Amino acid sequence: MCRVYSPEGPTYTLRVSGHLKNHMNLLDKRILIISGKGGVGKSTICAALARMSARAGKRVLIVEAATRSDSKARITEIFNTPDVGFEPREVFPNIHAANLDADSCMKDCVLQKVRLEMIYNAAFRFPFVRNTLHFFPGVKEFMIMYRIMCLEQARSSSGRPRYDQIIFDGPTTGHSLFYLEISQLFVDILKAGFFARDAKKVIDSIIDPDKTCFNVVTLAEEMPVNETLDLLRNAKAALDIPLGYIFINAIQPSLFGEIEGVESEREGLEKLKADEAGSEKLAAALGDAGAVESLLETAAFQSERSDINRRQIARLLEHPMRFMRIPFIYSKNFDLNTIDGIADTITKGMAQE
Repeated sequence: MCRVYSPEGPTYTLRVSGHLKNHMNLLDKRILIISGKGGVGKSTICAALARMSARAGKRVLIVEAATRSDSKARITEIFNTPDVGFEPREVFPNIHAANLDADSCMKDCVLQKVRLEMIYNAAFRFPFVRNTLHFFPGVKEFMIMYRIMCLEQARSSSGRPRYDQIIFDGPTTGHSLFYLEISQLFVDILKAGFFARDAKKVIDSIIDPDKTCFNVVTLAEEMPVNETLDLLRNAKAALDIPLGYIFINAIQPSLFGEIEGVESEREGLEKLKADEAGSEKLAAALGDAGAVESLLETAAFQSERSDINRRQIARLLEHPMRFMRIPFIYSKNFDLNTIDGIADTITKGMAQE
């Protein structure tokens, strides 16, 4: 199965208590934080957002957090390029990518303070020193968030931002809040010192509504929706981070929703099964009565998935946040045309606000 763009039908909904929210253009943001349950298409949405921004003339950086020293960046698979590491590298015109590991981020942070690599090497060449630092909860996450802030603040010799937009392909829903909260925890515990000052800078960057917004990708299925709603409730209670969009990905198309006199997928399917004359004609056309049964089974599965999507979308629409619907169509290939189609959907959605 492959998620691709559908040019047909409505693809965008924005609703808060029955009223439209204020317009938000993702192209105006410097940092887009993207979270979501594993397997919902988070990296795909990040790639589509990068293509949208690059086509608008922006220089984009996609950042991933390496969970292991040997983990590969998902974005390089999407753009079919060699893997990337700590230093950003161009993977497509105007699109760069980096895969940040905590050790490299730690080294970069320390070298900004002491300036001499020989001092860093003298202190950190011992494994127990590195392991002791990583033992403390949140050090890895803070180092990655600090590196993202540094990349956002980086400037060229002409004074222009090195990157116009940074898209953080963040951790899954269960871990994303920890990435965002850890800087505040460092400020509360340390009170003073360069770590506390740097943590305060990270906080200021995260909560700046003119610069940053937090977005969630989900499927219109029960478990991803449950995790999404829990994440947003916790984010609202713990953080003052500006919210962007919920991207509802891979929505199944309705088979019967637009047929006159049919009010539900189930009703449409029952009418289809009851049409004996139509079934006989279809069997004659296919040359196989068994093929009709297979088609009806496929239609039943499709209708069930569409009904599930409809119920879960209704739950999401109760949350006061912008929504973007990304439809699901079967396709043989998942390539840059797919990514561009999703980018078109997002661009169209923002234009319809």
